[in-house]
Amino acid sequence: MNKNIILKLFLNWNICSPLTCLCCCQGESSAIIYTFAMLVYVAILIIASLSTFQLIGTAIYIGILISLIVFTVGLFKKNLKYMIQFLYVFFIYLLLKTVIVVICILYIFNLSEPDDKKVGNMVVHYENDNSLVIGLIIVFIVIPYLVELYYYLYIGSYTKYIKKTIEKIDDEEVVDKEVVDKEMV
Repeated sequence: MNKNIILKLFLNWNICSPLTCLCCCQGESSAIIYTFAMLVYVAILIIASLSTFQLIGTAIYIGILISLIVFTVGLFKKNLKYMIQFLYVFFIYLLLKTVIVVICILYIFNLSEPDDKKVGNMVVHYENDNSLVIGLIIVFIVIPYLVELYYYLYIGSYTKYIKKTIEKIDDEEVVDKEVVDKEMV
């Protein structure tokens, strides 16, 4: 059974295409730049969650940071084992964050419904204007979530590309070894 089942989920993007290119760099440079940007981003999230005493959030972000550091080592050494572990960890993180984003959005939309309250014989109509809150959720939750999702898809596709490249090199080495063995006989 194939241990790298998660890699089958990613697209076979051309690493140099504009869709996957960050800052118009080549595939590896783009992956390195984006990974260092994510390291800084997660470090900022850790500091923010520590300052608000969010212990669960801090623990999650520290786990992501450790996984990102291991991924970075794998990125430089072309070690698939280190790279694939990050895909699993970040997938779980994105799954949790997806649930949180959906709950936040549903909560905000439920708050924006008008409230009718009966005071004596009159019906008093209250309307909650949550446009500021919706804007803040879009800026501080949805946009970072989309950036993280894009990073995950890009890194997953890049890891798949690295895996195929390593397999191709291994196949060429096997063929070269077979040719040398035949010549020795």
